Amino acid sequence: MKTNSSRRPLRRTGVLLTAALTVAALSACSGGGGSSAGGDLTVTYMDSGTYNKAAESIVSDFDKTNDAHVKVEAFPFATLGQQNATDLITGTGAYDVMSTSAWDVEFYNRLAPLNTQLDSWKNKSSYIPELLKDGPTPYYDGKPVGLTYAADAYGVFVNTKYLPADTTFDTWTDLIDAATKLKSTLPDGVAPVSFAFGAADQIPSIFQGAYDGFYITKDGKWGLDDEKAAAALDQTAAIAKLGPANAASLSIDEANELFLGGKAAILIGWPSFVRGPLNDSSRSTLGDGWAQVPFPGPGTPALSSWSLSISSLAKNKDLAWKWIDSYVTPENATKWMFSYGIGSPFKSTYEDPELLKKHANDLPIQSANLSRAIPLPLTLKAFDAFIRPMSQFITSGGSSADAVAAIEAGWSKLELPKALIPTATANGLVEK
Repeated sequence: MKTNSSRRPLRRTGVLLTAALTVAALSACSGGGGSSAGGDLTVTYMDSGTYNKAAESIVSDFDKTNDAHVKVEAFPFATLGQQNATDLITGTGAYDVMSTSAWDVEFYNRLAPLNTQLDSWKNKSSYIPELLKDGPTPYYDGKPVGLTYAADAYGVFVNTKYLPADTTFDTWTDLIDAATKLKSTLPDGVAPVSFAFGAADQIPSIFQGAYDGFYITKDGKWGLDDEKAAAALDQTAAIAKLGPANAASLSIDEANELFLGGKAAILIGWPSFVRGPLNDSSRSTLGDGWAQVPFPGPGTPALSSWSLSISSLAKNKDLAWKWIDSYVTPENATKWMFSYGIGSPFKSTYEDPELLKKHANDLPIQSANLSRAIPLPLTLKAFDAFIRPMSQFITSGGSSADAVAAIEAGWSKLELPKALIPTATANGLVEK
């Protein structure tokens, strides 16, 4: 997940699934069942130079094995959800298998349940079990409607020149205290912390880790525990003050480059954005002098994930499942994690003895973080209302309580999809 034009993180500011906003009002329509015989199959992926390229790499073998003709349709993130939703809304049925994310909850009711397939899935025992739960996996009406093929959990990295590889920050207060102590001892030009505060859509990832309250109120509206939320925002702002002078304007790439260049003691960010460069001597000055450490609480790591779902309109659902079963394998996931940077959802990747020899400073912690990571119960419009006051608070200051009030004021104008409530409840994010 890079930030250049060819590849973007899942959670971006200001991207609206305009077509999807009407889906909840429509009743689900049933598609054809279809036999397992070969035929045409169209699958959608994000046009990233990664997920879609991985798909294209298995098309030839899949076609030969299944007497099929698979067409990979790739779209930028800004339009992928719109393309999927419009296809479902209009009943066109052009796409049989769709790449979906947590943002697409408003058309989960238009996707085929996969509980039968997943119950007997041959690779289930190799998969990280927590990623099959409601939240990390898209669910509708108590049934899974997708299978995650790419998963990344927000992480914390340390330069072992300044902090031990076995450093553990139990809470964000611990991280702030350690970074504050470093501030007076680090060489000139080295910041205690590097984080992409200039990418407003990244700021909630620190908030999510520092906040252990609800996101949905008892009456089914978006809302926060005001006191806990204000405290989490204050901690987020404290981290910004521990960055370089331009901390508030750093992009993801710029924040990563500071760490890669030895100019930051701690990096907070997406592992799949930085893992490749950290293991590339031509990109990183650190060599083996870095380690990923456990993501602090009391909240949870943010989860970035893509799943494959079958459209309810798919003419051959058996063939559609065969595609998913062929794409989402332990072998593919392990290979693609290190060739494309696609985060593997399989525990077998993180337990591989040979990989552990090479990546002992990374893989065990990544696996543990993935087992805790969850997406927030928000739509894109709700996420936009979430990040704007946060970003303004970081860049302009003011009261964290006022920022929380601004978030809740923005949410009060939006309707929360009912499909989000069971998922939020399953993940302990509804007010008790």
